[in-house]
This record gives sequence, C-alpha cells and structure tokens, in this order.
Amino acid sequence: MEQLLQFLEFLGMIFSIAGAYLMSRDSRKMPNHLYLAFASFGISNIFMIVVSLYHGVAPLLIQMAFFATSSYMGILSQSNNVQRDRNIMISIITIYSLMMMLVYLYANIQFKFDFTLADTTAAMIAIVGSFILKSHNLDFRLNAFIAFFVADLIYVFVAYNHGMYFFMIQSAFFLYTSIEGYKNTQNVILTFSHA
Repeated sequence: MEQLLQFLEFLGMIFSIAGAYLMSRDSRKMPNHLYLAFASFGISNIFMIVVSLYHGVAPLLIQMAFFATSSYMGILSQSNNVQRDRNIMISIITIYSLMMMLVYLYANIQFKFDFTLADTTAAMIAIVGSFILKSHNLDFRLNAFIAFFVADLIYVFVAYNHGMYFFMIQSAFFLYTSIEGYKNTQNVILTFSHA
C-alpha cells in the first residue's frame, strides 16, 4: 500500500507541476494554457486527495477537494466543448468515488486527521490565493502569486514532516512558478499600461 501511495503522490506531483507551469505561462504565447493547466491540476488533485486522506492531513485534504472543484470549474470555463468535458468529468468523478468507497470498505484503513497550525495556515492561504487568482483585476491578481509563494514555503516543511517527499518537491517547484506567474502578470500589466 505504501508503494502505491508514493506512486500516486509522484503522479500528483507531476501533474501539479505541469499545471503550475502552464498556469504561469504568458497567455499571449499559449492561448489554451489555462484549459490545460486546469486539466492537469484536476488530475493531480484526485491523486493528492487519496494521499492526504491516507496521511491524515485534513487541511490538505480540504484544500485538494476545493482545488479539484475549482479545477473542474476552470476546465468548463475554458472548454471549447463544455458538454463533452462535463460528461468526462462526471464519469471520472463517479469512477473515482466508487474506487474510494471500495478502498475504504475493503482495505481496512483507519483514517486519523490532524489539524496543525502550519497545515491549516498553508491550506487557508492557498485557498484564498485561488480565489484571488480568478480576479479580472490584474493588479489584484498579483496577490495570488504572493499567497501561493507563502503557502508553498510552509508546505515544503509540512510535507517533510509528514514524509510526503514528492509533495515537498512539488511545493518547492511552486515557489518558482509563483515567482514566474507574478513576473508574467506584471509584464501583462505593463503591456496594457503602455498600449
């Protein structure tokens, strides 16, 4: 079971890093980057829900459930074929929910949840950052990248303490993408202000 969880955490890290990289890109150079970013994040969130559930990191579990919902809303908002994407997501969520129930019923796993100050603070900051990121005001949106940077700085230590080393690597990479997202958003603001 431990190897399977490490593999799921690894997959969650890969898809999350891809999503963060795509999200931080300049939309003038890659017009469909948001759709692909939300899809990558959605896949990552599914894996990380299982990992956080197993490790009993309740704030991270809540954050990943929130982010999964946010990712699916993002996919639909950026989709060229909403009906197709909605059907795909309903199928994935249904299969995933059934698998989670079977694992819970037959794997005899006892879940215990911890709410530490660091976990809870990082999750709250990341959730607030995701709301800010949806702002149409680019100046205000810069604050999302600051929030993500702070949350991921905390998550590097949280992940280390829980033995979630792939999540730690992911959080460290997110420090870079937070800076890049901030710089790219600043460049867009400068471009619009000079136009």
